[in-house]
Amino acid sequence: MNINIPVLIKMACNPSLIKKAWQIHGLLSENEEYKLGNLIRSIHYVLRNERILQHQDTFVLSSFIPPINTRAFNSLFEGIPGSGSNLFENLAKGKRKSPVSVNIDVTSRYPNSRDSNDDSSSDDGKKEFINGMKKESLVYLINEIQDMGVGIIGLTGGEPLLRNDLEEIIQNIDDRSVAYVYSTGYGLTSQRARELKSAGLYGMVIDFQSMKENEHNEKMGFNGAYYYAINAIENSKKADLYTVSRTLCSRELLKEGKIKELIKFLGENGVDEVRLMEPKPFGRSGRISQDELLTEDERRELIELHILYNKDASFPKVSVCSYFESQEMFGCGAAGYYSFIDGRGDLYPCDFIPFNFGNVFETPVKALWKKMYRSFEEPTGHCCSQTYFNQREHDKFLQYPQRVKTLPENCKLCNGQVLPGFYKILKGDRI
Repeated sequence: MNINIPVLIKMACNPSLIKKAWQIHGLLSENEEYKLGNLIRSIHYVLRNERILQHQDTFVLSSFIPPINTRAFNSLFEGIPGSGSNLFENLAKGKRKSPVSVNIDVTSRYPNSRDSNDDSSSDDGKKEFINGMKKESLVYLINEIQDMGVGIIGLTGGEPLLRNDLEEIIQNIDDRSVAYVYSTGYGLTSQRARELKSAGLYGMVIDFQSMKENEHNEKMGFNGAYYYAINAIENSKKADLYTVSRTLCSRELLKEGKIKELIKFLGENGVDEVRLMEPKPFGRSGRISQDELLTEDERRELIELHILYNKDASFPKVSVCSYFESQEMFGCGAAGYYSFIDGRGDLYPCDFIPFNFGNVFETPVKALWKKMYRSFEEPTGHCCSQTYFNQREHDKFLQYPQRVKTLPENCKLCNGQVLPGFYKILKGDRI
């Protein structure tokens, strides 16, 4: 039996979902090229390798997508530009007028790091960056982001739980968006988890890199990281937060079934969803060497984990970023689907791309995003970070950060290639 049938039946009996589906159908029908059959086939194409979860009164396709029966989910459709017949045309081209998801670096403080306890620096700019944006500035920015129509707001770092005002910040996120906190687990006591839930937090994304205590501690950079993560998963679940683990899936983990053991272990510890990330040439976790990047065969092996374990109820739900961003699915989400704002307020198309397009405290974020998006208007099935890395000399790639107005010429391969699978099916094409 299809693992999704019980929850699909519940969704089919949900009056608000039925009403919303017919509203979308009616709007798209203004274009003669739109066919209901193609829409149904494209939705089936997305669902065929997914496990839909019910979290309290919401339905979750993935932590990469706003919960289905929420106001935040509307951002997927309302973020498509145009009206009338242009609406379907832009949807089928993957065009956006706002991102679905934005992550904000709210602090660079980190457990046991020298910077988190060092107040002796005379560089006020550096100290402000380490400690994070002022609450008032952050709340104002969040309001601007919500006004754009963003459905998911991620609060990341550093370790966001080191901010004592985190609950106050989350209280300012209304139901137009769902909020996630990205954490090592440090400081997520049962009481803190309940307070975050009461403030309106939807879910926790907790880093977990190894079942071996010493290895996890080493990768996370501080002693006790393993137990903080394990306890955080438990406390998050007890507080009824949607609980996601996040693992950087290295070549080593792919070998000898280690990743299978880790997924099973995380499920046994109560994780709702295991998020697997591919090593990238640049990112918040630090730059990695060329030989740490996965080969095309290894990437395909990673993607197969998404397909395999979502059909097996003895494992938790698995979400592989490389699966969503593949040529077969939606393509790279940089800028159009996802954007990133660092602790200084600089806007990036993705936290793996070493170019920012300006500062949100100098230029309104909506105007800045529109300028940035012009370089990413059409989705591509190749990771833009990886594409640029492959085109550049390694030392030049590491010149970070770079302020740009448009992408470098040799990175424009990121734009205007063959449409990914979902959009092809929506248009009625074969894949």
